[in-house]
Amino acid sequence: MFVDTLKKLMKEKGLRACDLVDDDVTAQYISKLVNGKVKDPTWGKACAIIANLGMTVEEFYLIERTDDD
Repeated sequence: MFVDTLKKLMKEKGLRACDLVDDDVTAQYISKLVNGKVKDPTWGKACAIIANLGMTVEEFYLIERTDDD
């Protein structure tokens, strides 16, 4: 699940919501996502968040897939 992988990566990288902010994604949105107030991000927001993590969509997907096993 996207949110679980996001939380894991944020913890591993020592990132906070404000570290993932850009023109498409606010710290408030990240916080709502992490706290379950937003279930799943839109594709555009997911791609922006992943890029702000310093990853490609493929890299994120591989981690997400491994966590689901």
